[in-house]
Amino acid sequence: MGLSGGVDSAVAVLLLQRQGYNVIGLHLDIGMEDGRINLPRLAEVLGIKIYVRSLRRLFQKDIVDYFVRQYVQGKTPNPCLLCNRKIKFAFLIKEARNYRCHFIATGHYANIVYNRRQGRFFIKRHPSFYDQSYFLYSLKPAWLKKIKFPLATLDKKQVLALAKSYGLLPFLRLHPTQDICFIKNDYRQFLKEKVPQLIRPGRILYYNGEVLGEHPSHLFYTIGQRQNLGISWPQPLYVLKKQSADNTLIVGEKEKLAKKELVLSQLNLFTQPLPFKAKVSIRYRSQPQEAFLERVGLRLRVVFVRPQTAIAPGQAGVIYWRNMVLGGGIIN
Repeated sequence: MGLSGGVDSAVAVLLLQRQGYNVIGLHLDIGMEDGRINLPRLAEVLGIKIYVRSLRRLFQKDIVDYFVRQYVQGKTPNPCLLCNRKIKFAFLIKEARNYRCHFIATGHYANIVYNRRQGRFFIKRHPSFYDQSYFLYSLKPAWLKKIKFPLATLDKKQVLALAKSYGLLPFLRLHPTQDICFIKNDYRQFLKEKVPQLIRPGRILYYNGEVLGEHPSHLFYTIGQRQNLGISWPQPLYVLKKQSADNTLIVGEKEKLAKKELVLSQLNLFTQPLPFKAKVSIRYRSQPQEAFLERVGLRLRVVFVRPQTAIAPGQAGVIYWRNMVLGGGIIN
């Protein structure tokens, strides 16, 4: 059981024990702990052994450095997607073999179901606001039969109530985790510290090429951003494009953000061939939208029925059929 030190994974242990499983806890130390987690006491209350493995160097190299490289290239990465595949689940699968465990489990809000017709396992969306299926599309298909998500049928209120009833709350991290765990406050300050040599002013261009002003660094902006442009204009302006090569921002009115097409690379698919039409989500907690799919070599062309706003290179496009995740890829 992957134990983060939060409420969700601790309650997941209780649910597995109710189902008759013998549970071993594994806490992956990536260097982001804040001292609020009492693992020895939590192990005592849960009645399990909790082992700690340090993955700090691997996390720095594969996740933090990746995040910085992507931003430098003008993209908007989502490090959680890569972390799930390369760090969390990869290591849990490896350790499960070492401890001769039949399954691994985490406290994610999602489900895994078996489709008899296709003979495959699929990730299924959680029915609540906390659905995390978007972050799980990158898991290797062969892993799914080994994974359990005990919170598949519970919402957050039920999870907190269970934790309270078992007296777990004093030993857990209760504050919500940040969007990016290794950035404590502002990502701009984080980038200033990591790549100070790249923090320099650049031009802001209207989409027709007219120079409108200057920005402190393209690294401080994301696609669709409106704030902190410092431009007086009859209508609100938004970042349409980031040109990392010459440190330039391209801006325009909101309607210019809308696009009907994108291309996904680095595909991870749970079924092939894909249907001609499905739904695609372009960011976490955005509703999947109807789109036509066309395989082009190792990539996937996605054409939306309705234009989508602020499609950001570096984010993931996740493909859904009804409530099932069919796979996804990185937006180019």
